[in-house]
Amino acid sequence: MKSLTGSGIFRAKVSATQNEGEIFAPIHWSKSTSSSATVCSIINAACDPFSGQPEFKITPVRAMSIDVKTEAVVVTAEPIQTERLNMAEIVYWSKKKLEHGYLYNISSRHRQPDLCSALCKALLKTEQPMTFSTSSLLRQINFESGVCNSTFEICEDKLTSLGSWQDELIGLHSDHLDAHRFIRGEAGPNRSDIICACKQISRSAILNAIDKDSHTNVRSLSSCTSAGTGCGSCMSELEEILAEHRINNQIPIKEVGIG
Repeated sequence: MKSLTGSGIFRAKVSATQNEGEIFAPIHWSKSTSSSATVCSIINAACDPFSGQPEFKITPVRAMSIDVKTEAVVVTAEPIQTERLNMAEIVYWSKKKLEHGYLYNISSRHRQPDLCSALCKALLKTEQPMTFSTSSLLRQINFESGVCNSTFEICEDKLTSLGSWQDELIGLHSDHLDAHRFIRGEAGPNRSDIICACKQISRSAILNAIDKDSHTNVRSLSSCTSAGTGCGSCMSELEEILAEHRINNQIPIKEVGIG
């Protein structure tokens, strides 16, 4: 949007409840929460001499669309330094605090591989990334010392935000089932159904095997159900299920082993 006093970039939402010929934008965005969505720079500088209130908070503007090639949803454990986002030549970004980290919505003129490279440089502390990509979509989870510290999804089409789900991944270890669910693009975290994705073994099947055969260690449970015999990433889940079963049934610790 442009006015006689300034300009700004905003993510647009078309709404039937908005009056025709009018644009509404909240005044609360700042340089620390968005790249250039500072509404106050667009408003006429005329103010009430007593209250300092901008003149009716109404200003004539011109609205134009901006062409972008990619959009991304990024969630990080720690905020990204603003200058690093600006150095990445990103057209627009906004930041929001989530329960476990920070959500960034990003629009860019970069192609998918170039935006991925720019984001990796901006994030800095990344190692052992877990990545899935197609011609138009890329998902990546980054780890530090084996623990997830950031995730992002880049799309060259319209991107549906997974920010709240990605936030749940922050702090998880690389072998956690939900990390693999995100990479595969499944609906969201769900620890109540499939535990072993490779063999499609459900939690209920594993619990039935424990009840039936009194398994006390992961090795025998895996051998019986085939869970964990593929990529092995669900072995920690099997340990957790055994531990929960021990607690719920008051089984002494000495009877339980991890195999």
